[in-house]
Amino acid sequence: MPCDYKKYHPEWKTRIRPDILERDNYCCKFCGVPNKIWICRGTWGDTPVWQNDDGQMFNAINGEYVGSAYVGDVWHSDNPKKQILTKVVLTISHLDHDKTNNNYDNLAALCQKCHLGIDLKHHMANARETRTKKKELQKLF
Repeated sequence: MPCDYKKYHPEWKTRIRPDILERDNYCCKFCGVPNKIWICRGTWGDTPVWQNDDGQMFNAINGEYVGSAYVGDVWHSDNPKKQILTKVVLTISHLDHDKTNNNYDNLAALCQKCHLGIDLKHHMANARETRTKKKELQKLF
């Protein structure tokens, strides 16, 4: 779903987003994956990892270096015979889900996976509310 920048601070794209990306060293604040690289996500043993094209593996939970191996060692957990490459595009997350709270302590550069993870309960609550409203409208007709 595209971002509606009308709901954000007027300086979101020109000042705030660049400041947060620079502060977080152009890496996901949670798992440490760098911006604009291709990675393979999966598991190595029981550890969820991401691996760059140099074969370096990092823990997908805390970003710690796990080791080196060739890219073929990381397999997608849903399909062990398939590797999936993903281009990382860092986004800036409002950790409290309030788009008006632009305090830098409330903002973090996150990869797609970590951003979706932190927003999961929020998205589920919004979806539940939307379904409830839809049912109430259907009762009227």
